[in-house]
Amino acid sequence: MKSWPVSVLKFYQEVSELCEEKIELKRFVFEKNRVIKLNLNNLALESIPSSIASLKSVRTLNLRENQLVELPKSLGNMKNLEEVVLSRNLFTEVPESLMKLKSLRVLLLVNNRITHLPEDLRPWKLIREFGLVKNEITALPKSFGNLTHLRELSLSKNTINSFPASFANLENLKFLFAYSCDIKFLPENFGNLKSLEKLDLSDNLLEKLPESIYELHQLKNVDLQQNKITTIPDSLVSLPSLRYLNLAKNPLSNETRLFLSKQQRDNVKIRY
Repeated sequence: MKSWPVSVLKFYQEVSELCEEKIELKRFVFEKNRVIKLNLNNLALESIPSSIASLKSVRTLNLRENQLVELPKSLGNMKNLEEVVLSRNLFTEVPESLMKLKSLRVLLLVNNRITHLPEDLRPWKLIREFGLVKNEITALPKSFGNLTHLRELSLSKNTINSFPASFANLENLKFLFAYSCDIKFLPENFGNLKSLEKLDLSDNLLEKLPESIYELHQLKNVDLQQNKITTIPDSLVSLPSLRYLNLAKNPLSNETRLFLSKQQRDNVKIRY
């Protein structure tokens, strides 16, 4: 600890004062005398010292399980930040300072009280994983389609009822988890998500699927249980990569059930 840079030592002391005890040194991960990873999770912190901005080399910041409602504006100056974990806090909106992090690859805001996302998401064009499970979000902004590097998106347990048309621009999206929302329909251009491999839309309000779903040739795992679906596009079952399809707890028509009963592929499991 004696060899720590002055700026790091100062921040360590400030955080320790907030916790009213000295925190573990291993929470600061160094590489060549520079902090590259900072783990301040589960410390009951209500605020973060603005001096955090002096730790310019930090790439991963973990603030999970605290009592934070905001972040210091100075955090926006940490230009090397690639991964930020803010799950299980008390945020009601996305901290403004995060919008300045143009190198952001991973952002986890799971289990907060966020009601909406910023209207302009273009600064996050490099983001690859976005976790928003269990918030109070009712809609996605039109700019969501700008997140073209996104590979994994978790929206479950919000009250979103649809996706914007721009959502189809997410051509690199592989995993979409949006169970237990209020989704009533999918955009007609949903089939543009050509990299999609896993889709979980269970426990929603879907009544039908768009015909464009036949274009999702990489789709392997589809969970649509507990919706209001009565019929499905025939092409859904014949997707070349499909391995699992769950349509249980849907009011499927007799015709649809008969059709599904005749679909036998050794490497595909269908539940209905």
